[in-house]
Amino acid sequence: AECRAVLDELRAAPAADPRDVIAARDCVIEAVVPAGKFDLVDALAAEAIADRRALAGDGHPAIADYLRTQAIVAQQRGDLDGARATYQAAMDLRVAAFGKAHIKYAESLGDLADFEPDPAKQAAMLAEAAAIAAASDSPVRRLIERNLQTRLGELALARHDLPAMRAHFDRAVELATASGGPASLELAIVLLGYGQLLASVDLDQGLPMLEKAIGLLDQLRSP
Repeated sequence: AECRAVLDELRAAPAADPRDVIAARDCVIEAVVPAGKFDLVDALAAEAIADRRALAGDGHPAIADYLRTQAIVAQQRGDLDGARATYQAAMDLRVAAFGKAHIKYAESLGDLADFEPDPAKQAAMLAEAAAIAAASDSPVRRLIERNLQTRLGELALARHDLPAMRAHFDRAVELATASGGPASLELAIVLLGYGQLLASVDLDQGLPMLEKAIGLLDQLRSP
């Protein structure tokens, strides 16, 4: 609500700095995406793309971030063809701006892996993206690699490769611990997913992990 109020105020100010408008709008987008307000998200992203193009031309890499937001909305709505095309447009901008050894490319490669029907090719795309993220010095590298590792773990379980599944999820646990600490929501979420998958094939090993995750969540909810 605070971000929206700031954005409305800046829009009404004739001499508002465009950079301030961009920052306020980004804040609103970040707040409303998890709430599922997709019409608002789509409109704000379209507005942001138009502003960026007016300020810096069609090739500005920040446009890719807004395209990715629009792709997420399309995917949530079930428009898979539109989502894939928009994810691809975001990747094309990122490759042009940063090349293929950049964390943003890794993120886009992970996005497009969702649309690869061949599990082996999908796993290869995710593994490539995870390796790029692991080698990056970006502040978001752990978050991106963690998400990629969990998806690799899910694919490994689907092909009944339990050692690989555990290796990927152990790496995700390591990343979540390094990022948020040993009593963080990040770690609890990873452990919850890990425990659920593991319990589906080995209850004795999965149940303690689930209990640890639930304990962390209870701890985090405590005043």
